[in-house]
Amino acid sequence: MNPITKTLVTLLIWVGLTVLCLIIFGDYPKGAEMPLVIMTYSFYLAPFICALSFTINLILNRDWTKKHKLWVVLFSIILVCWTLYIVFYIQSLFI
Repeated sequence: MNPITKTLVTLLIWVGLTVLCLIIFGDYPKGAEMPLVIMTYSFYLAPFICALSFTINLILNRDWTKKHKLWVVLFSIILVCWTLYIVFYIQSLFI
């Protein structure tokens, strides 16, 4: 698998684990907002997890990286934009 596919699989696993943890540990009274808070904070971490996964997979798959430089640059730009969007959103919460 190429690094982009592995990163998307990592994202799906991250979302799946978040939902699974909410199902297992989310035995809150009706109307409690804690599951929503956990889900929101886990999605704030998602771009950082994906960027880390993408970087590690680029290092491990050097041959693929050399052959597909355009895809690496495009996906890196997407990850940087997504990460900056989350960072600026979190910053706006504290202003």
